[in-house]
Amino acid sequence: MHAHLATSGAKVSFVCLAVVLLLPYLLATYGGYYRKKTLGTMDNHNPRAQAARLDAYGARIYAAQQNSWEAATLFTAAALAAAVTGVSSGNTSLPCLLFVALRIVHPIAYLNGWSSLRSAISTAGLACCAWLLVSAAIAA
Repeated sequence: MHAHLATSGAKVSFVCLAVVLLLPYLLATYGGYYRKKTLGTMDNHNPRAQAARLDAYGARIYAAQQNSWEAATLFTAAALAAAVTGVSSGNTSLPCLLFVALRIVHPIAYLNGWSSLRSAISTAGLACCAWLLVSAAIAA
């Protein structure tokens, strides 16, 4: 297994995993900036109550961050399952890179209120995770 984890395909998967896990923090930073700009402060004592007071755009930033966490959990499980079961880099690199690209575009669609595109992006991301999980199940 260690030889597999050292391959460039595994490196691509783990770099993708790192990017996906950083995206919610980037959205949280932007959300904090927006809260301070529009509400005058970032309420760390009651952040969810403050989120409920956000305008439509601010609410979309918050929702995009929450969705990013949800997507990260599934992708983490899928990418690690593929790595642990020794799925070849040929079967992991493409769905991992595609998932990252989709997750970068997702908050842009979310923030602009493009709900149909956002749903299509989410569905395509789920397909990438399914690809990884099925590949892991076959390799196991």
